[in-house]
Amino acid sequence: MYTVKEVAELLGVSVHTVRYYDDRGLIPGTRRNSANQRLFDDMEVEWLFVSRTLKNTGLSLKDVKHYIELYGQGDSTLPERYELMQKQKEKTLQEMEELIAQGYHVAGTSRSKESLEKTIGAESDHFLPLSMNVKDEADVKKAIAQATEKFGRIDVVVNNAGFTHLATIEQMSDADAREEFDINV
Repeated sequence: MYTVKEVAELLGVSVHTVRYYDDRGLIPGTRRNSANQRLFDDMEVEWLFVSRTLKNTGLSLKDVKHYIELYGQGDSTLPERYELMQKQKEKTLQEMEELIAQGYHVAGTSRSKESLEKTIGAESDHFLPLSMNVKDEADVKKAIAQATEKFGRIDVVVNNAGFTHLATIEQMSDADAREEFDINV
């Protein structure tokens, strides 16, 4: 079992963040000891990690909580959870289009450059579509170099990439857990 402080140190967040997410029901299963201190096991740590990852993609806390509630209902909610993620993806793409329309320079990355071109358009003075594998550090560096070369600098990075395994930490291999952490944190 982990204390709030230990969870904060483990995930590199503040103790306030741990308490905030727990108070909002974004860490299912948190227990308290006889002194009313919060205690977390590996599953609760994973839920905080997943909640923060979803939030970092731009999902509202209300939608993060809804996702968690759906997850708790089992596999029958997979289509609804998928739809929630698809809506977030569409929102991100719309935001990119709006920035381009306002004259901002946007370098968009995706596993498939073609999907970006199909959705947003071909490369232009204000848009640079790039294929990038977020699991490959060299690929990430290459995309940054390409964006910098085209636009001269990068002012803002928006990362909508992330993934999670549909398993508890105990069910994951060490390599899978490390990969998930490296990509999402």
